[in-house]
Amino acid sequence: MIEIKFRAWDKVGKKMWKVSSMKFFGEKGDFDLQVEGNENEEWEEEPEFIVMQYTGMKDKNGREIFEGDICHYIDYYCGDHLYKSGVGEVVFDEGAFSVRGATELTSAEISNLEYKVIGNIYQNSELMR
Repeated sequence: MIEIKFRAWDKVGKKMWKVSSMKFFGEKGDFDLQVEGNENEEWEEEPEFIVMQYTGMKDKNGREIFEGDICHYIDYYCGDHLYKSGVGEVVFDEGAFSVRGATELTSAEISNLEYKVIGNIYQNSELMR
């Protein structure tokens, strides 16, 4: 079973936080969150944060992969098709995780990859150029 966890990019403080708690309210799916190290403080308002979910996968070094991570992957075959190495962003789209980059990879394909997290889109956007 995949462990469900989140992290959040603080748009104001320009820092990545581990999310310790979330509470949902209202009809529009609004939520507030608490970040690790701040559990006894006020709940943070969602508009100040971009929340990213854990994919349930780890890279070749054992690092957890989240939405928004930038991964480097190496050449590999899937069936008869050769996928060339590249760099891509981990996204959640249409109910599944995928890697967007030079070649778009589906969640089934990324589970067969050897890849390494090299940053995230908020702190290392230059890696995607």
